[in-house]
Amino acid sequence: MKLREALIQTFDEYKITGKQLSEASGITEAQISRFKNGGELSLVNFERVVTSLPDSAYHYFWCQLAVDKMDDEQLYQTIMMAAAQLKEKQPSQLREKQSSKVA
Repeated sequence: MKLREALIQTFDEYKITGKQLSEASGITEAQISRFKNGGELSLVNFERVVTSLPDSAYHYFWCQLAVDKMDDEQLYQTIMMAAAQLKEKQPSQLREKQSSKVA
């Protein structure tokens, strides 16, 4: 997957408008529109757009790029690592709720 594809897919998935991007990144709506339609965007402006994404969209963008390059074993290992980290970071309050449901 190309960077442009991943970024445009992120815009679509999170319903991010050119106006929102412009306000968050400082890049004009016209520049964003040109980029979405196949035009060039400087590396500096590309970075501004990516770093101005809301956190969930930012992570979605990078995950698309990473997962696209993984084979099944690498994807499995990544999912297992993420699951282990989630289990460790899970707030104790949620653990208590889960324990009470089991009991």
